[in-house]
Amino acid sequence: MLCKFRKITHSFQKILAATVCLIVGLSTYLLATTYLETPVTFNNTKLAMESPLVRIDDTLYMPMREWVIALDGHLSYLRKEDAYEIKVSQNNSIVIAPYSPELWVSGRQHFMQHPAVFVDRQLYLPLEEFAWVLGAKATIATAGVTIRFDGMPTPHVSVTKATKQATILATREESKVMMDQIQIPDLQNRDNPILE
Repeated sequence: MLCKFRKITHSFQKILAATVCLIVGLSTYLLATTYLETPVTFNNTKLAMESPLVRIDDTLYMPMREWVIALDGHLSYLRKEDAYEIKVSQNNSIVIAPYSPELWVSGRQHFMQHPAVFVDRQLYLPLEEFAWVLGAKATIATAGVTIRFDGMPTPHVSVTKATKQATILATREESKVMMDQIQIPDLQNRDNPILE
């Protein structure tokens, strides 16, 4: 009888420890997430935001649904890729994978520093990084957020290749690899820094 009691007590201790870990983890996440009722202006038009902006660990996120409205796009879910596609025009689309910093703009792969995340069952995108990848300028001030976007151009910088270049350079410095083994993209036209 005493042996059964010890087994029950040991099982109870495991359940209690798991519950405490879950509560601590959830409270840390909730404390790190701040909802902001900040006005957002997109090309001189104030957006009627249905959902608030969210700040997670010093990064400002905007709901994907609000981006779709601002870009006058159409949203669809791509089941095979487990991703979302914002169709802006016949030739321009943005494909976003949840919980991944990877996205595709008009068929070109890019990476943001922070991933797209779900908050309250909505997909949120890091505001400044997503705007930058699209070729827009986001300004964050205490009075609100202003996004200036002049259409759907080819993005200004290929983040993927810039990241690869930075990785190559860092690797060269750290491992003292011979110069002829490193391939660094040639920046011929500095006015248009798209890395080909």
